[in-house]
Amino acid sequence: MRKMKSITSAFAIAAVAVAAGQAMAQEVTYVTTTAESQYEQAVAMYDAAFPQDPADSLYRAARERLNWNAYRDAARLFREVYNRYPRSSYAAQAYYYQAFALYRMGTQADLRAAQDALRVLRKDYAEAEVTHYEAEQLLARVQSRLAELGDEDAARAVYDRAVELEEDTDREWQDEEWDRCSQEDEVRMAALHGLINMDPEQAKPILRKVLERTDECPEIRTQALMILSQSSSEEDLPIFLHVAQNDPNRDVRAQAVMWIMNIPGDASIRALEEILMGSDDYDIQGAALMALAQHRDERATQTLREFALREDVSMELRAQAIMWVGYDGTEESKQFLREIYESTEDREIKEGIFMTLATQYGHDDPETARWMMGIAMDENENSEIRQQAMYWAAQSGLPVSELADLYESVEDRQMKEAIWFALVQRHDEDVVDVLLRMAREEEDPELRANMIYWLAQKDDPRVKEFLMEIIEGGGG
Repeated sequence: MRKMKSITSAFAIAAVAVAAGQAMAQEVTYVTTTAESQYEQAVAMYDAAFPQDPADSLYRAARERLNWNAYRDAARLFREVYNRYPRSSYAAQAYYYQAFALYRMGTQADLRAAQDALRVLRKDYAEAEVTHYEAEQLLARVQSRLAELGDEDAARAVYDRAVELEEDTDREWQDEEWDRCSQEDEVRMAALHGLINMDPEQAKPILRKVLERTDECPEIRTQALMILSQSSSEEDLPIFLHVAQNDPNRDVRAQAVMWIMNIPGDASIRALEEILMGSDDYDIQGAALMALAQHRDERATQTLREFALREDVSMELRAQAIMWVGYDGTEESKQFLREIYESTEDREIKEGIFMTLATQYGHDDPETARWMMGIAMDENENSEIRQQAMYWAAQSGLPVSELADLYESVEDRQMKEAIWFALVQRHDEDVVDVLLRMAREEEDPELRANMIYWLAQKDDPRVKEFLMEIIEGGGG
């Protein structure tokens, strides 16, 4: 039996905390530290890491669709990765993420396709890292869902898996912290969740005792932190700091830092600043950045901006700080991000600024879209940065007709492809007619072939008619 491992990251913690923070004024829901939620967090962890790989662009496109929850498009693109490039460094991940996207769609046919993809992954890419823990766990979830839908083979597989676990006598991993979590712990966590309905002052002593028991399942302590945070005050800050500094499990420490965001006042901001500046742990610093962003306080915002400007910290942490600076959606933050763009040469930082501006401002701010468009049209800028700027500008609501006119005016082949790909992602009412016109008028055979390929991904009767015209010799 393989050892269970934790798969959280600072970005995953941030995403979890944003969702949790938005629900704090409402009834508290069961928190996000179980294996189920860790799967959702895992999607954010793998990134395109082989820029010289011939499948890199296609894989990035698939990941982009996955990140936007366009699961059917993502599944199709991941399938293209391993079909067209079976020896690619991305092939194993493409099988896994195709299966993940299919699982999220959830029909019986999709689930069976996900199961097939995972079986091929385990057979043909047995040495790939993603094949070990992540694929095994996803397959279990897929088969469990199929069993619920009445699939007898899947039900038998689920039963066999349960028997295997029950009969397993290999205990060489029994000291692993996450492996100390059991079904009984699930019941205990539900009981902890019920404490939120008790008098907070009566519940706090129980929660403190739970947090002192570092020999227990870490998920128990994570639940205790979450529940304690719902009624926390400045006098509870030492509890969170103690866990953040002393708990043997890194994920629990990061969760303790995260929930400091619920404690009002300057004391919690000072504590988070000390953690951010004093820690050398990436996850802990990432959690501190996220918690500062939730405060929506002028001092916290200034701390984030100062950190985003630092050149003596990792680019990954700077990128997180930039993301959180833009989280408040203010004009001041927008201008600050644009100033950082002008002062940096780092590609990751620039791409992070595009994403932040597009997601936080773009749809309601034509100025931001046109600023990015200006970068896309700057021939002195790096070509990949220009393509990224074009993509995010297009996603920020520029008129489809304007993008089509731009396609006609540029000569750079890569920019044409970037504009076309950006248009294909749009769902405007008139976009299909515009795409069909462009495909009919394009004279470059290779560009036109790519257009036809992407058009064929759209489920639209006008596209089918156009494809039949080409097949019958009349698509010119």
